[in-house]
Amino acid sequence: MSKGIEAGEALRTRLGLTGAVDAEVVAETLGLKVLYWQFRGRIDEVKMWQFIVMSNYLPYRQRNWAIAHGIGHHVLHAGNQAWLRVHTLLAVKDERQAEDFAYGLLVDEEEAMVERLADWEWSEYFRVPDELLWR
Repeated sequence: MSKGIEAGEALRTRLGLTGAVDAEVVAETLGLKVLYWQFRGRIDEVKMWQFIVMSNYLPYRQRNWAIAHGIGHHVLHAGNQAWLRVHTLLAVKDERQAEDFAYGLLVDEEEAMVERLADWEWSEYFRVPDELLWR
């Protein structure tokens, strides 16, 4: 299991979360502030210091995943992610870990089994994007 998934699962467990998770509430619990901005181009979120700056055009499931991704950067990666993305080679590894973290925070495979969810029901139950669910 990846470091990102383990960290996401650990936070989900520590906070006692079940079912669909509201990532913005989790961010606030951790002292992060989610701000909305109209980005130009293909940027969904940027984690800078204690802020997760979100694109204001994303539908709920994609926005929730992107906020969880930003929380992953906060938990796993110190510093300003925007600066690191431009000035270092850490971007690919860090992005993969943040995606894995979002999965671990928002999706509980054991809970899905206990609830006897079919594969196609996971997305609705956990309120995550279909395209990001299966890795």
